[in-house]
Amino acid sequence: MTDSVTKPFETAAQQRHAAAFGIWLFLATEVLFFGVLLTVYAVARCLHPDDFLAAARHSRLAIGTLNSALLLTSSLMVSLAVKSEQLGQRRSVAPLLIVAIGLGLSFGAAKGVEYYLDVEDGYWPGSGSAIATPAGQLYWSLYWLMTGVHAIHLAVGIAILTAVVVLLTREGNETRRINRLRVSALYWHLIDIVWIVLYPLLYLGGRAA
Repeated sequence: MTDSVTKPFETAAQQRHAAAFGIWLFLATEVLFFGVLLTVYAVARCLHPDDFLAAARHSRLAIGTLNSALLLTSSLMVSLAVKSEQLGQRRSVAPLLIVAIGLGLSFGAAKGVEYYLDVEDGYWPGSGSAIATPAGQLYWSLYWLMTGVHAIHLAVGIAILTAVVVLLTREGNETRRINRLRVSALYWHLIDIVWIVLYPLLYLGGRAA
């Protein structure tokens, strides 16, 4: 198995470090983007706490909790895939990634059902909404925006993992294989982390009462 290094890098380690730096830089921009949305949510909730908590009670806790379990488990599968690669257990890498992809698809399917039920019950911003207060509609505006953006990132992550699985069966360059796996894992973990933040904000608010 070859371990060739592409220009301008001189060693495989240097190439891996460059790939890691690149993905971390990209993830930093993604964090800034989601940070803006979360800041808007935090300010709006501070200004209208009662309306936000009342609106949040209409979110579907069961589906949100199920999706949290699916995404956390998928992140575990990706971590195990990276660990298997490090230990030289390459036969288990692709199956673990396929399980992660399946869990991601299950997340997307459950989210689709949730969106359908939300629309059926009138939980959206604008005319015809079942939410009467402007602040409550603002909550649902942020709900649709943040979960929608997250769903787009999830779709991209699934596509990336799928491409990695395909390339694992074709790529003979060890350095490239490791780089692709680790970079895709970092992106998938970002999707997981963002959902961990969104889950309590959008689903747990107002439930204690």
